[in-house]
Amino acid sequence: IINFATAPPVPITIRVHDRAHNNEHEDRFNRRFDTGNASVSIPLDQIREAPAGRSMDLTRIEELTFFTSDPPPGTVLEVSAPCLQREAG
Repeated sequence: IINFATAPPVPITIRVHDRAHNNEHEDRFNRRFDTGNASVSIPLDQIREAPAGRSMDLTRIEELTFFTSDPPPGTVLEVSAPCLQREAG
């Protein structure tokens, strides 16, 4: 779960890759979200299965990145409390 607050709302991309990442776009998790005041929940299975042709090693995550392109002047992005949470069940 990741909590975002942006003013004004902007699209945010979340990128995750592990140590085996080969620097190809298809070898990582990338997902774009429209924000404002939003909580985002990403099932770990989606991150694990994102690389083409292999499973991401969730025990060897190398980088978690949040970014946007061409935000309006004065845009502030707050990211609070990113955490891993077990799915119910």
